[in-house]
Amino acid sequence: MQSLFLVGKGVTYDTGGADVKISGAMFGMSRDKTGASTLAGFVYTLGLLKPSKLRVFAELGVVRNSIGSESYVSDEIIAGHSGQRVKVVNTDAEGRLVMADCLSHLRVKALSAANPQLCTVATLTGHAGIAFGSYTVLIDNGPAQKKNHATSFARQGATTAPELFSLRR
Repeated sequence: MQSLFLVGKGVTYDTGGADVKISGAMFGMSRDKTGASTLAGFVYTLGLLKPSKLRVFAELGVVRNSIGSESYVSDEIIAGHSGQRVKVVNTDAEGRLVMADCLSHLRVKALSAANPQLCTVATLTGHAGIAFGSYTVLIDNGPAQKKNHATSFARQGATTAPELFSLRR
């Protein structure tokens, strides 16, 4: 039995919050929910296929990052699910905060699961495109790197959509 714990970033619209995006940078920010949308489709597909040796737990961090009475601001200190406190420097980093809380929830469940594996699926900042030349970026943490997950996923992706995946490091 394998236990797969998945977190999907689902920022339904990202204005940047109190640190408003400028110069037309808001165009396309409805795509910031692609991680959560992908996982919703994946879970739906698993429901159809019903794999017998796989248990899947998915948490979708669905939020809207807008200006309003509930928005947070720079210099605010926010406590996450883990108890860790974070000082907000830029309100446009909301996805990291949302995903950290989701990972913390699933971390608790993973402690008692058979063969747990945690993964996150998210859209990335424009800086990923600058660094890698593409918005398809796979990054392993320590345990995943030992199992060579990112390269394996990229190879699988390259067979389906070669224009989206390259094996650059």
